[in-house]
Amino acid sequence: MGLLAPWGDGERLFVFERAGRIQLVKNGEKKLFLDIQSKVVTNGEFGLLGVAFHPDYAKNGRFFVHYSAAPSGDTTIEEYRRSMSDPDVADPAPVGAPVLTVKQPAANHDGGTIEFSPLDGYLYIGLGDGGGACDTYKTGQNLDTLLGKVLRIDVDTTPYSIPSGNYATGRPEIYINGLRNPFRMGFDVCTGELYIGDVGQGRREEIDVAPPGKSGLNYGWSVMEGSTCANGPGGCNVSCDAPVFDLPVHDYTHEKGRCSVTGGRVYRGTAIPWLRGAYLYGDFCTGEVWALRHANGAATEVLDLTQKLGGPLGQGLVAFGEDEFGEIYLVHGGGAVERLAPGN
Repeated sequence: MGLLAPWGDGERLFVFERAGRIQLVKNGEKKLFLDIQSKVVTNGEFGLLGVAFHPDYAKNGRFFVHYSAAPSGDTTIEEYRRSMSDPDVADPAPVGAPVLTVKQPAANHDGGTIEFSPLDGYLYIGLGDGGGACDTYKTGQNLDTLLGKVLRIDVDTTPYSIPSGNYATGRPEIYINGLRNPFRMGFDVCTGELYIGDVGQGRREEIDVAPPGKSGLNYGWSVMEGSTCANGPGGCNVSCDAPVFDLPVHDYTHEKGRCSVTGGRVYRGTAIPWLRGAYLYGDFCTGEVWALRHANGAATEVLDLTQKLGGPLGQGLVAFGEDEFGEIYLVHGGGAVERLAPGN
């Protein structure tokens, strides 16, 4: 599941469901916006994984979905448009052929987020390493595959085109390399920084922050897991004799039952002034939530917000949503959505 709002729309929230539906919430009421369940497979970590509204959605009605296509589970990025007669309903037919498809060799590590940059307007796509354990398919450092990467493409052309400034070698769509499973990532709407929550193997969960316009970053998987060598107990037994990698601004261990980072959003709302500018993220297994500030490539402050939220939220924290006003919502796999408020 996930929650988002188009830029410039203060009336509508959109909640997408893993099974393949997008619900519109307006004036406190829910309405079905789009249903593609017949096209989506949901075994393993497959499903409807991401939705992105075009920067000019208010005018052109364009939006994009990332789903696991039935029956194969292959990554599919497809364009849709809202209905011309009713802005609260989408046209059920996609716009042309899929924008992008990528073969998925297993049913896990599919990535998920697709999002437009507030600075350059291009579509960014987070894809995992293809699944298995310890980089089974050797994609993490392979620039000839789109798996284990963040891609950047221009969807204002058909077919899509490649913006200048992507990786100089390998597949031209690649913008960032060396990721295991960037399930949730998002842009700071004020700075254009890209925050990535990359799910770890068995020891560390990491938060990466890519400065705006800086391509060619390599976060090291599967040579590195977080800020440490992946070799060792519970690791992947590979050599760390490798080029210098870009390190996360923060990572954490699996102590106390933590197991999988859920990347979040930078808070830019007004309801909680002291939290403004902090990046919120959590752990899927424990439901803990933290707020992070960083400078010069490292965390300067990590605040535990768990108790302020009334204690751990429990398993299934799958996303952090953001509305047009910068307020943050906590999204749970069971369907519950909670707005972060001063009283939490």
